Amino acid sequence: MLTIRSARLIAVPSFVAVLVAACSTGATTSPRDLPSPSAAPPSSPAATSAPVNGTVEFNVYFLMHDPRELNFLVPVHRAVRPTNDVAAAAIRELLAGPTAGERSGDNGGRHGGLAQLSTALPNQATLLAVDIQGGIATVDLSGAFGPVDDVATAVNLQAQIVYTLTQFPTIDGVVFLDEGKPVVVVEGHEATNSFGPASRRLYFDQRRSVSVEEPAWGSPIGDSVHVRGETTSEGELRIALVDGMTDGILAERTIRATCDPCIAPDAWGLFETDLSMPAGPRPSDLRLRMWEPAYSAGGATTVVDYPLGSMDDAPAPTASPNQGDTASVAPFDCATSTSLPGSPGEAQITDVRLGSHGDGPLGYDRVVFEFSGSGVPETLVAPGTPPFTQDPSDLPLPVRGSSFLVLVMHGASTIDPYGTITYGGPTDFTPDFEFVSELRAAGDFERVSSWVIGLNGPSCHRVYTLTKPTRLVIDVQHPQD
Repeated sequence: MLTIRSARLIAVPSFVAVLVAACSTGATTSPRDLPSPSAAPPSSPAATSAPVNGTVEFNVYFLMHDPRELNFLVPVHRAVRPTNDVAAAAIRELLAGPTAGERSGDNGGRHGGLAQLSTALPNQATLLAVDIQGGIATVDLSGAFGPVDDVATAVNLQAQIVYTLTQFPTIDGVVFLDEGKPVVVVEGHEATNSFGPASRRLYFDQRRSVSVEEPAWGSPIGDSVHVRGETTSEGELRIALVDGMTDGILAERTIRATCDPCIAPDAWGLFETDLSMPAGPRPSDLRLRMWEPAYSAGGATTVVDYPLGSMDDAPAPTASPNQGDTASVAPFDCATSTSLPGSPGEAQITDVRLGSHGDGPLGYDRVVFEFSGSGVPETLVAPGTPPFTQDPSDLPLPVRGSSFLVLVMHGASTIDPYGTITYGGPTDFTPDFEFVSELRAAGDFERVSSWVIGLNGPSCHRVYTLTKPTRLVIDVQHPQD
């Protein structure tokens, strides 16, 4: 017989033992819709830069490979079509990863290629929602926070997200969610757990000792280049514009940072200057070159090149769907029922969780079942009419709501063939969501798991699966009127 308990689900992932507290959810908001904090980081650009050919520009942060075989964060220019949700657009561009040219380091220059860019974010990661409240961005991802080969990968992944979002002056920190579940924050210096929202301060080890914030990698420029960044070097910094085809220096400056001493993470020195393009044709391979002082006495100076574009070569903008657009998953379907085929093998339920994403007609409530084993259950989601009963006892099963969906998963169970319980968590959820009022287990018998979803009215839904780990997702669309 089923054990029925009422609970509000905040599931615990196995990523690391201690979790950061999740912030409350709310309407998804563009950074430009919020007041700027009184102490925005000086390295943060505006929430929306000036349009170039009718686009919105921002940076995403990828990993650049250092000659010492380390990975450092580097801002990379991106342009998208105008959108009301710039923060979400930036995360989608981050999830898309570096281009083929950025990954290969091949910029066509006669005097050497460029450093290669990579990302710690897995290919299957998708954005579910970005929620901004009081300067804290809560980013909910699917398929991003699974098991990793090493702690460095987890740190780099979080650092990329934090730097991408905190470039906007309305965002000071980031909270991570994995399909609604809080995710531990791992700081980048000693890879220890950190409590509270993640900020740039936690990831100073993931930056170069001379960290260029402007221009970003691939930025279009005009007749002059504004250079800005931070450093822990107290010596002179040499900066130049270089023709990548001839290796000739077009313009050069030597500057010092404004710190004494320069100590990470609290006393990074700021540097800023302008380099003017000389008269004449623009080189086809224009680079910003930075000579980074030696890390230790007697060490070698590191030379780093950053490719630049031009106002005439601004990249074609990519489409940026508005919040709530999830073109990467199944569309909402208002049909009477939805079925998905299964695949051979066991599908052991290991977790059940709920989440709510957005408000109003662009929002939806989500139910997620996570599985272990090699199989995917054959699934049917169809409208149901009370009274409901438990399987196999036929005992009454009251469910809150005025409209209902019945979920039946053939080949799924919370108990494996050897009698081991793989999911012993709640089987009755009563979330305070806009549309889902209750999720209640109806039966788990002969490897058929059935559940009833209570709704606050008729609604469209979509059903699909995700991998790594295997998950079944049911999204219930908020009312459209």
